[in-house]
Amino acid sequence: MIFETIKSFFSKTIVLILGLGLIISLGVGSDLFSFGMSQKIIAQVDGEDITVTEFNYFRNLKISKMPKNLLQDKELMKLLDKEVVATIASRKSLSFKAKELGLRVNNSELKDKIKNSYLFQQNGNFIGFKEYENKVRNIFGLKVEIFENILYEEILNDKLEQYVSKFLSISDGEVIQSYSLESTKMNFYLIKIRPNKSEVINFTEKEIELYKKNYLDVSPVNQNIFQAIHLDYLDFTKDIMVSSEDIANFVANYGDFEDKDESKVIEAIKKRIAENLFSQKLAEYNDLASKFSFKAIIDVTNTQSRVEKIRLDLPGSKYPRQLLDEVLKSNFKMNEVKVFVYQKDIWIISPDEHQTEDDDYILKKMELEFAGAKQEEFLGKLVNTSSEEHPSLFEEAKISNNYLYEFNYDVKLTDFQDLIGQKVDFKSIKEGEFYQRKLFGKDEKYVIYIERIRKANKEFLSLDEDRIKQKLFLDKKSIFYLDFSREVLNKSAIRYNDKYFN
Repeated sequence: MIFETIKSFFSKTIVLILGLGLIISLGVGSDLFSFGMSQKIIAQVDGEDITVTEFNYFRNLKISKMPKNLLQDKELMKLLDKEVVATIASRKSLSFKAKELGLRVNNSELKDKIKNSYLFQQNGNFIGFKEYENKVRNIFGLKVEIFENILYEEILNDKLEQYVSKFLSISDGEVIQSYSLESTKMNFYLIKIRPNKSEVINFTEKEIELYKKNYLDVSPVNQNIFQAIHLDYLDFTKDIMVSSEDIANFVANYGDFEDKDESKVIEAIKKRIAENLFSQKLAEYNDLASKFSFKAIIDVTNTQSRVEKIRLDLPGSKYPRQLLDEVLKSNFKMNEVKVFVYQKDIWIISPDEHQTEDDDYILKKMELEFAGAKQEEFLGKLVNTSSEEHPSLFEEAKISNNYLYEFNYDVKLTDFQDLIGQKVDFKSIKEGEFYQRKLFGKDEKYVIYIERIRKANKEFLSLDEDRIKQKLFLDKKSIFYLDFSREVLNKSAIRYNDKYFN
């Protein structure tokens, strides 16, 4: 628990390492082993020691949040050890760079950081340096000198970040562009084909056989059919009994339930318990998947009622597209079991043992593919015309029984970009026209008709200018400092003690 508490001291450095992706490739400059290092030294960064004590400290920070079963994975722990060295190496290399630039930390700055930390305060007051030193030694398990050196480097790295940030600026053009994206609003229609309005066709036996031959590969290597156990995270608490004492304590601690609606309180308690159990349960299911067959997992977990069959290649699937994409990319071996997570739901998935397709399925797939082609052709007629005809075509489409409409009102350009998955060229958006004359949507195709645009009023820019500048600056600083840190670390020489790494 204590390692969780003090994590805030080093969050920037740790996040930075994760952002750099330095789990394996630590020091791009040099990655050497030293046969003459003391057992008290785990590695060196540009000649400065990384002691075993310092290494263990950061290592404990890392493993405090890991599921216990993962700690038994020797290969994973080797990678973790290198990640820990990378964390320390980054902190030290940035400190060296700061000193090169003339940055320093005086004793008063170090004392202020200690005194102002909530870790060493009681009732809003500093506990005193004697008590502070006792806490560092007895609870944190560190010598005071080592702990204060960690804080020293943290302060130095903060100063370095501020120093390099002085060279950044935000132009008026960047502010205007951001303001326009944020403040320009639009109304538009998503136009789709009404279900069951596509042409129906009776396929001949010859067409069906040709389709099977040319388009379907039902070999086990390219599975399309999977069996899955679907578990909602809230299921973890279905058998948990909530006592009246639990309810009273929860209401006393969380003001959101002042109405004391017992059913809502019980629901909230179970939700919180489920969230806390999620990591543990996920680890358990991953462990089962690595040891047992899909059928055995069903028996062990008593989840026969939760088993579903998933077809990856069937358009219009009820399953989340993101989940299906992950399954598709996973390259299952025959009878292999894998665990997936989607929006707090756990999916235990394995290839179906019987990778066969009946004629009904083949016909359904042919109909859907044919319908999809007709849909694109149908919608394409709307957009593949001159822009002058767009308003009249839209009006004709509105009275047609072939289309469905989804009206979107007062949508920001930033949200519009998220919808279509691409950046927006202001010049390409015009009232009374179909947008970009293209079809959107991966599963269900649609076209976009722009009804109205309310452009950003630059007269009000001054009201938001400072806020926008601040946000743009922080975003730019984050990217810039990440690149800067990567460059600094890449020039560092990291030497490993062969007694710990081989």
